Amino acid sequence: MAEIDDNSGEIGSGEIEKKRRTQRNWAIAAMLFAFIVIIYAVTILRLSAAAG
Repeated sequence: MAEIDDNSGEIGSGEIEKKRRTQRNWAIAAMLFAFIVIIYAVTILRLSAAAG
């Protein structure tokens, strides 16, 4: 029984770590996406300003 409890404990901590890692990945992805959108918007504004 003790062995089963240890295994379930490891799985639980692994799930928490996986969830934490997933949140960090989403945060990085969101920052990259925002960065790309800003670069894109600035580029469009520059092109429209140069054209106009």
